[in-house]
Amino acid sequence: MSTSGSCLFDEEIGLNLKNGYVPCTHRWLLEASGEVVGVTRLRHNIGTPFLAQYGGHIGYDVAPSKRRRGYGHLALAVALHEAQKIGLQRVLLYTGEDNAASRATIEAAGGTLEQVAYSDF
Repeated sequence: MSTSGSCLFDEEIGLNLKNGYVPCTHRWLLEASGEVVGVTRLRHNIGTPFLAQYGGHIGYDVAPSKRRRGYGHLALAVALHEAQKIGLQRVLLYTGEDNAASRATIEAAGGTLEQVAYSDF
């Protein structure tokens, strides 16, 4: 296993965490060819002020060249499945107010808009 792989595994099980980090599950989305098209991150808790106010439990990214193909929906579904596996009953997600695609993805998965706020991040 590579060093970066070991670091991600450690992060998933809560070992050797950097200051201010929480355990986090990373999952890579691959096409059948093996090409990475996206990533999802599930933070096991949002027990830091930054995560509670700006980060949330779930983050996901899809390569710009792979967007509008359903990968965002898949990424979020994977993260929600992982959240269920670790016992999270409710998760918090943030997206930019102008990110209509991400908002639609979140709403399609059953999410609801709780508030609109401004952030420098």
